[in-house]
Amino acid sequence: MDNQGVPEAWIGQEVILHTVSSREFLATLVEVKPFGFAYRFRDSEDIIFAPWSVLRWMRLADEGDRYYGS
Repeated sequence: MDNQGVPEAWIGQEVILHTVSSREFLATLVEVKPFGFAYRFRDSEDIIFAPWSVLRWMRLADEGDRYYGS
């Protein structure tokens, strides 16, 4: 997946990330860049960077029908 329009308005909100290895987890979106995105888990201050290639789709945690993905 590349950044297919993940809204900057999602930064700071909880999102569900679904990876290409079929793992799914809840995180706070910290940053969106053309080459990847950064997130952190609720119980951690550590920020994790991931390239778009690891992500199958992403959606807001409280909205089941609105998502971005391949």
